[in-house]
Amino acid sequence: MKTPKPSTLAKKSPRTSQSTLRKTLIWQVVAIVFTAFLLYGQTIRYGYMVDDSMAILDNAVVKQGLQGIPTLLTKDSFYGFDQEVKREGQRKTYRPLSFIMFAIEWEFFPNKPVAGHIVHLSLYAALSVILFFLLRNLVQEIGTTKQHQFLREWLPLLTALLFVVHPIHTEVICNIKSRDEILALLGMLSALLLLVKSSDQVPYP
Repeated sequence: MKTPKPSTLAKKSPRTSQSTLRKTLIWQVVAIVFTAFLLYGQTIRYGYMVDDSMAILDNAVVKQGLQGIPTLLTKDSFYGFDQEVKREGQRKTYRPLSFIMFAIEWEFFPNKPVAGHIVHLSLYAALSVILFFLLRNLVQEIGTTKQHQFLREWLPLLTALLFVVHPIHTEVICNIKSRDEILALLGMLSALLLLVKSSDQVPYP
């Protein structure tokens, strides 16, 4: 009886299969992040746009930097802007996380929108990756045929890329003030991913 060559054994070993799967997963994540920065990398050169003045440039509390964080935690998020235009108390908007991020960015990079755009775009790329992992976990049990295998390997990637390139996101990406929308969806999808991964019916990747 002939002994199989080491190379033949290596091809069939679970360790090699896991290594291939991990490499595929890495390049898929890289493809998503690269696409996000390729499409929206130009926004890094943009200044403050649209409603950014209300949230950052003309918001006196945000421009206090770290010192403004206690006020952002206890008052309306646009309190600093409404003070400037004499409209205090006209709205009740509480979005402390995004405005605290603006204050931190202003503390270290005052009047430099490039910092805000870099953070903004990085969060969008992270959001797209989280969506990919969520979809990847959701389709693991769809079947065992070759067609199902193709769907398991490629449907999450294609869907995540479609999400990245969809033009409906343009305003959110270009406008730093829309950080709250990205954070909200990022938090929701992250929670769903943790929920799915905690289920015994869906294996870990």
